[in-house]
Amino acid sequence: MFDLHIIKKDQQQTSNWSGGTTTQIAIYPQESDYTARDFLWRLSTAIVELDESSFTKLHGFDRQLMVLDGALELVHKEQYSVILKQYEQDHFKGEWETVSLGKARDFNLMLKEGVKGRLEQMNTCAGQQFRIELKPSYQKQSFYACYCYKGQINLAARGQLAALQEGDLLLISYQDGLSVIAENNGNKECSLIAAFIEV
Repeated sequence: MFDLHIIKKDQQQTSNWSGGTTTQIAIYPQESDYTARDFLWRLSTAIVELDESSFTKLHGFDRQLMVLDGALELVHKEQYSVILKQYEQDHFKGEWETVSLGKARDFNLMLKEGVKGRLEQMNTCAGQQFRIELKPSYQKQSFYACYCYKGQINLAARGQLAALQEGDLLLISYQDGLSVIAENNGNKECSLIAAFIEV
């Protein structure tokens, strides 16, 4: 099984939350409803506009949060606190009571318990080309999501080409090993956030 498609910036859904705004970039299964908590994984960005805000509790989910701009202190009550600067991340349980201090923009991966996933950030120089080797475990249903945070990038896999602008996401689902070729044809550095997920 192999499927590749682009979720353009203007196709993503933005809504308000207690601390600012959040944009759902992708959710799986696609017909899932975040408010119903019936998804296996979800990717989103959020803008934190208040100096102090409380996270919505998500029982039965694991969360990974990466700061894109600014800085946040995450206070997980009765657990630990951590200060995150640009591109630093924290992994925590959705049911924890979590308060954020500071104003920032962040990137979020939410995983139903039992689903595996990780986030990576990469900067690419103008003209740079590189290869991503995707190798799923035991032929599980796997996903590679590449979010173009800054700049632009071209990606190709199995003869299909995707051109991403700022705010666009490339989503590939696969079960066998896969090579993805990425090339920055722009004239400035590109910042990418990649999610690797296995359900």
